[in-house]
Amino acid sequence: TKRKGDYPLIEAMEQMDIETVATTCGGLSSVGIENLLCKSIALTKNLDTDYILSEKAKKVTEMGYKLLTSDTSMDDVGGLENMKEGVRLLKPRFSTEAKDFGFIRMPTGVIFAGVPGTGKTLTAKALAKELGINILEVAAHNLKNQYVGGSEAQVARLLATCRAAAPIGIMFDEAEKMLGKQDRVSDGGAHSAVLGQFLNFMSEEAGELGVFFIFTANDMSKFPVELVRRFDLRYFVDLPSAKGREAIFNIHLSKRKHNGEDYDLKELVRLTNEYSGSDIEQAIELGMSYAFVNGKTKTEQEDFIKAIANTVPTAKTYSDQIANMRRWVTEGTMVPANTDSISLTDDDDEDNGSLRNVI
Repeated sequence: TKRKGDYPLIEAMEQMDIETVATTCGGLSSVGIENLLCKSIALTKNLDTDYILSEKAKKVTEMGYKLLTSDTSMDDVGGLENMKEGVRLLKPRFSTEAKDFGFIRMPTGVIFAGVPGTGKTLTAKALAKELGINILEVAAHNLKNQYVGGSEAQVARLLATCRAAAPIGIMFDEAEKMLGKQDRVSDGGAHSAVLGQFLNFMSEEAGELGVFFIFTANDMSKFPVELVRRFDLRYFVDLPSAKGREAIFNIHLSKRKHNGEDYDLKELVRLTNEYSGSDIEQAIELGMSYAFVNGKTKTEQEDFIKAIANTVPTAKTYSDQIANMRRWVTEGTMVPANTDSISLTDDDDEDNGSLRNVI
């Protein structure tokens, strides 16, 4: 306001733009905010949110965390329609309008569980972008400390950061490594103390402050039930159905300058029954390699068929874990992220659909 005409980009900012900058600065002290805004003005002639985020990310890294800036959207996630509908209902809850409507708290978290390769981490990152709030990605080793009281102190610092930066999301990838049951307990009670810190925070503070936890897990059996029950959404990311696999093929082919319409996707989908999204991506890469090293100008159908035959599906490797997590769905602890059931036979034609759902 004292330098009229010198900073036209700032003068053109509307209230929504200013609120975006304010949200971007969440978690910094007043002095830290002032210093960062002055640097942004000096270097960009603007209150540039990209610059602010990059500088803030450096500060977060120094604390042992990672500020997640995701380019992944829900459009990059094939299938999982149940989960996407849940997110659609969840997103508006992070607003003053929701409180005025009568909601007494904001959502506190979501768990994505499933075996490796089913797209849990990809989905979590897409959710981070969808919610439009800052997301801190925290690795388990950044919260564990070999000294007595060290782990509790690390968690206390994280939760203090959450209180200062709320609304904010906290993402734990493979969260069972941090908060799951331990096979050998010889830490002087540190694990139980850390779990207690999270349980208390999630039940008493998170919903009021707007701290949202995003957990991914490969093994749900390691989580205590009292922790699982504190999450608003609990999704089992199963192996993709035929419809989901077709979407995954189209997404990965498009990313690699291939057009799904040039191939018989129905056949490829049939051949990849019980393959995960990661398996399909691997098969596409392998098929392209066959074509490339043989001097072809384009990957052909038989290249992908050969690649699929030489890719071991996730269902073969993790059959026991998949069966155990499906029981969590049957018991009502979790809900399927997929709208339709994965087939349990070698064929995937529509005639057997009702039988598979019964199974």
